[in-house]
Amino acid sequence: MSAPEEPVSGRFGPVGQCIYCRSDNVTLNIEHIIPYSLDGTLELLAASCDICTKATHAFEGHVAGQIFGDWRFQADFPSRRRTKRAATVDVNVISGRTSGEIPIDRQDYRAFVPIIRLERPNIFDRRSEPEEFIMHCDFAATKGLSAKDMGVDFVIRKGQINPSKFCRMLAKIAHGYAVLSLGIDGFDHLLTPMILKEGERIFWYVGGYPEIAPALNFAISDTIIHALLIWQKDSPDGESLVGVDIQLFANLRDVHPDVSGSGMPIYSVVVGNSNSLTGERFGSGFFYPKVSKRSGSTPRD
Repeated sequence: MSAPEEPVSGRFGPVGQCIYCRSDNVTLNIEHIIPYSLDGTLELLAASCDICTKATHAFEGHVAGQIFGDWRFQADFPSRRRTKRAATVDVNVISGRTSGEIPIDRQDYRAFVPIIRLERPNIFDRRSEPEEFIMHCDFAATKGLSAKDMGVDFVIRKGQINPSKFCRMLAKIAHGYAVLSLGIDGFDHLLTPMILKEGERIFWYVGGYPEIAPALNFAISDTIIHALLIWQKDSPDGESLVGVDIQLFANLRDVHPDVSGSGMPIYSVVVGNSNSLTGERFGSGFFYPKVSKRSGSTPRD
């Protein structure tokens, strides 16, 4: 299992063409490599056209709202909505045979963080069907009021985990980081058709490490940190592959109560094949320079 690097933040570029469809004679937006809605602070300047921005925003919205929405409210994650996030939420509860709602302050709200672990990408394990997909899901609870504290029997939480949309978001993160690291022409892209349009082939390239991962040792409390690591390795067929390991919320500790220092899962994504430029650019730092926050084009969520 690879250990992701200490993450970076800031704005880099400009790329000068859409990193998904390669259009260049269009309006190009700032692309958050990790979605802004998940507190992503690593950006590519002039990197996503309006059409592709709309396509990626659709599955990012599902991940932010349906998968991590409970925790986003409790942690007060950033949002581009003009209205301020409410200070309280009505929680659905059951007591005996009666159901109802109880208002809870955000600081007292006990959110549940999904811990989604994936098997290795199918391209490495050569499972019988490319679309075969194995996902393990647990939940970690943040500090807050329990059902007992509220004087009820049960607290009801609603959400939905769409594996395809979740994996498309991972693919989008990995692709963007590979472009930042190697340049848009520094590897042969494999993921862009699956990022822009849902398809079962995504599970051939997107997976993870099912083992319990460690949290990052340099964690800073109350600060969201995501970790990324670019790599090269050979496939079982001898192809030279480029990929990215991802640990979202890498500074969360003890997410498995029985494992001290345990962290969020690490995902592994194959983004493409090596080409004639990959070797000379690999390990040389980011391909695009860091630029001032004042430089930019239309921001996006």
